[in-house]
Amino acid sequence: MVPVVLLVMLSMLPSMAQGACTMGGGPKPVLVKVCRGSDNLLHEVGTKWRTKDCKDCTCSSHGMSCCDVGATSITFPDHCVEVYDKKNCRRYAVERDDLSTECKGPVIAVGK
Repeated sequence: MVPVVLLVMLSMLPSMAQGACTMGGGPKPVLVKVCRGSDNLLHEVGTKWRTKDCKDCTCSSHGMSCCDVGATSITFPDHCVEVYDKKNCRRYAVERDDLSTECKGPVIAVGK
């Protein structure tokens, strides 16, 4: 019975694991024509872009929203270390003694 319960719980993880998102704007609903991104550039309503710090952003008439790209955290065995590939917005685990080898063992990623 325990394996079945564990399997059900693990199957729910992808739907529960989401990256952090933020929505620009204040307490009052305001319609906007452009959004100012963290890059200080103006983005038109309906546009989407990826920031240098790995967030996918969209500009809508209600403001700007940005969500983390990829996993926000990972869990791995003690013999591994976490590596963050900023170019591809990806976290992964590698063997502590050989950084060119992906981690052998269970690695769990949480996020989008």
